[in-house]
Amino acid sequence: MLARAAQVSVMSPLGTSEKCHIHNRIALSAVRSARMNRVETSCATALRLAMWEHHAVQPAAREVLGRQAVIFRQIGSYNCRPIAQHVSPAIVGAPIPRLTRLT
Repeated sequence: MLARAAQVSVMSPLGTSEKCHIHNRIALSAVRSARMNRVETSCATALRLAMWEHHAVQPAAREVLGRQAVIFRQIGSYNCRPIAQHVSPAIVGAPIPRLTRLT
């Protein structure tokens, strides 16, 4: 499913401990029609990003700006610090995209 929603390539796992890792690591370079600088993240995070792009970002861009978002600029992609004393495997490696240009 992710292959239809994003441009990805499979990478080897990355980890420094059981609490700080990306087991299903991929390189993500686009989400549907929105390009982005390559980011290393997990399959689960990339899928959630693709769903957010499809269900929230693009409808909002069309409604507010009258056009689609075509570029995401991410400013970070990996953080192993505990949040509320818990690091969720589902969010480790989550990219933080930012809408920067529309066409």
